[in-house]
Amino acid sequence: MKKYTFPFLLLLTMTFFTSCLELTEEVSMNKDGSGSTVLTVNLSESKDNIKHYMDQKEYQGMKIPQVSEIQSMIDEMETVMKGVDGLTNVQSNRNFDDFVFSFSGDFTDVDVLNKAVNVLAKEMSKKSPTGKTPVIKDNFSYAKGTFRRLFDYPIAAGVYDQLGFMEKFMLENARLVGIYRFPETVKTKSNDKASLSASQKSVMIKTTAAEIIKGQTTIANEITY
Repeated sequence: MKKYTFPFLLLLTMTFFTSCLELTEEVSMNKDGSGSTVLTVNLSESKDNIKHYMDQKEYQGMKIPQVSEIQSMIDEMETVMKGVDGLTNVQSNRNFDDFVFSFSGDFTDVDVLNKAVNVLAKEMSKKSPTGKTPVIKDNFSYAKGTFRRLFDYPIAAGVYDQLGFMEKFMLENARLVGIYRFPETVKTKSNDKASLSASQKSVMIKTTAAEIIKGQTTIANEITY
């Protein structure tokens, strides 16, 4: 496989310098524990910057990937996802006008969802500069009407303060959104920063990467319905 992931991530990183990235995670649960998921990367606020860098074809001596290369990388990611047992209807949407990309699929249970996330992370790590395999942990659990969004990735105190100005700026402008939908009315949620919809059947949390690293918030949540 060609190493597209690292330069593509460089391209995403550069968008932070003048604007924002928004990563949205959506999970819709069914009564039997199956469900569907959508992961969206929205770079529309930075589309002019991205197009500029792509026209330049190089940034600080590093090659900037073109549309065809990004398409190939997304194709590889989609192929990996389609190979996960229990994950069906896998699709990717690619909007190169506004630079909005998404992956979606249906899962038979949250164990399949965990496997899909972990397999994808492992596959992407093969194309990173270090090639190191990431620490594999479950991100979701479900049992008898209790859905948990886990976040077991400890961050050492003071890490944010050690970062440079530009790194802090990037993290402040990286927005994270989690939307979790359920077939019945939500009874409880453990995360006070999460909001309940008017229908009381979905929960949403919005934060930034900076807030998570500072320890000001977490996307972890236990929701009963």
